[in-house]
Amino acid sequence: MNAFSMDTVRIDTTLAGPRYQQISKILQSAVLKGRWPVGSFLPGENDLAREFDVSVGTMRKAIQALEANGLVTRHPGRGTIVADRRSISGRLLNRFRKDGEAPSTTGYEIIEQSIVPADATDAERLGAKTGEDIVTVTRLITRGGGPKSCDFARLRRATLAEIFETGAADDANGELHDLQDRVMIGRCSDLIDMTEADDTLSNLMDIKFGEPLLRIERLWFDMAGRPIEFSIQHVLLGDAKYAAEHTATLVKW
Repeated sequence: MNAFSMDTVRIDTTLAGPRYQQISKILQSAVLKGRWPVGSFLPGENDLAREFDVSVGTMRKAIQALEANGLVTRHPGRGTIVADRRSISGRLLNRFRKDGEAPSTTGYEIIEQSIVPADATDAERLGAKTGEDIVTVTRLITRGGGPKSCDFARLRRATLAEIFETGAADDANGELHDLQDRVMIGRCSDLIDMTEADDTLSNLMDIKFGEPLLRIERLWFDMAGRPIEFSIQHVLLGDAKYAAEHTATLVKW
């Protein structure tokens, strides 16, 4: 079922900027909401161009923008296929391994969430303006047969509102665990050291005071290079390991 109807979407002709960018956002929203399942084909460029009443060239640019964001892959002679962004994002963010496998998340609990004004560090890490709303989240994550962690995360409220298509980030509280499924992760930077559980962490994680923990400062970005979330993670590894993967890119001169 690849048909796509403009009955439910409209281009706002009053908005400034290239038309293809607006079309790309509409298609991106449809992909992220599961309008086309992973591995399925998008309608052809000609069909989409007719539905949106634009030229094929404009539609091609919109599809190319989707591809640049990692949401689809284009195959000449075959069509455009919805990419499995979850597996890609999962490899970038879930770097723990037990018996050679990445343990899946079995529990996700938001302990506390609040709005605070952005400070200079938020401006540097997240590209926020000093004083704008920052969402702070304390969360517990458990992984089947693997490590559990207590994370303290910070995100721009405006970024969350855009991702979840809401007027305010707190409307998306119950969906924050889906954030990594809604955003195609382009890059992730980790700074790692060791620490010990203090009173707060021992209570939150139900572990002994002084328990050794892996401490990870993580900043991750979407495919466009926009910083999405900064977090400080405290991980009880158990018998799991942290694994980093590096991929070389061949550049033709």
